[in-house]
Amino acid sequence: MKNSGILIASYFRKLFSEPEKYRFLRNNKSLTEEEVVKMKKRMTITEVADIVGISPKTILRWEKVGKIDKAKRDWRGWRVYAEEDLRKIEDFRNAIVEI
Repeated sequence: MKNSGILIASYFRKLFSEPEKYRFLRNNKSLTEEEVVKMKKRMTITEVADIVGISPKTILRWEKVGKIDKAKRDWRGWRVYAEEDLRKIEDFRNAIVEI
């Protein structure tokens, strides 16, 4: 059973898309939210939007009007978000949406 961890990980990747995987892990009581976010250090705008529960266009609109900080860009010019960026977007969303 030496490779059982690899088999479970590959099955897990096939079972869930990236945002679903992190949402599932975040909701799993055995892992803290910080541990899940640290598993993936950089996220795309689509992944962040799925985790927070908003559309990518909403994030773009908030950036454009200055409600949230503009995202960093990778070498391709794509937006990349870190743990801190995700927290700020979640905090802003929670501030304007009653839970």
